[in-house]
Amino acid sequence: MAMAVRDRIVPTLQARWDIESLAPKAMTRDAGYADLLVELIASTANMFLNIDMRGSAYQPKAKPAPSKRRRGPRVAPPSPAEEIALHAVEMAADEADDHVVKELRRTVRIDAQALMTSEGVNGYIDAMVSSNVALIKTIPQEFFSDVEQTVLNAYSQGLALKPVLEQLQEKVGVSARRAKVIAVDQMNKVNSDVERRRMLNIGITRFKWSTSKDERVSGNPSGLYPNAKVKCFKIALQDTGMGPGVYSLKDGAKWDGESELFPGRAHVKCRCTFTPQIEGFDY
Repeated sequence: MAMAVRDRIVPTLQARWDIESLAPKAMTRDAGYADLLVELIASTANMFLNIDMRGSAYQPKAKPAPSKRRRGPRVAPPSPAEEIALHAVEMAADEADDHVVKELRRTVRIDAQALMTSEGVNGYIDAMVSSNVALIKTIPQEFFSDVEQTVLNAYSQGLALKPVLEQLQEKVGVSARRAKVIAVDQMNKVNSDVERRRMLNIGITRFKWSTSKDERVSGNPSGLYPNAKVKCFKIALQDTGMGPGVYSLKDGAKWDGESELFPGRAHVKCRCTFTPQIEGFDY
């Protein structure tokens, strides 16, 4: 029976995950991305629990409607990983654009939207979509292997459904926490990189490092992470000759042997942001 599960059922389940699209749903920046990754993990566990002991897998009653959005001619519908990554990366990039426009309007009272170009941005977005697809796929692949072994062990030992469910819930929890970290970290990086490229494209050369000003800021002496390696709290106060917390948009900040540090990607789940410095207004 264990061999039947491994040789006949597992490949079918894995192929189903790779091919089927998720039903369209509203996505918010961090929470939505993480939620969809967790949904993929949970659906993987559910597929294992729907195994027919006679050597086949139960089919879902209704197949989710495929997304109508396409990025060009496709032979097959996009995979869940492609759907999620594209939505999430585009959303983070749009948010970065909005922040740049808002900052410039506040500072110089001009509509910066007309200055925004695709130079250096579209290619980056495509690359980040591909990178996120690869990251997303590592989650169920690792989880799939782990759950597969749990289920095979349960079958070989004749375990009842309840203890198997408990083991799977524990594994879903571990993978879900990892998925949430990936989601937040990746979207922060997309925000950071797109915003920086936009500012460079319109001729901005300096930025001020802005933290979230709360107890979660890394390096905050009275906060939750005073001993973090990359101390954003102190980077935002450091003066390298351009003023406290002001750095070159090309080179970024340096701290404790690390260089080319930028808000949003200084460390995992960095929440810091850019404040553009305009020549003639800020210096």
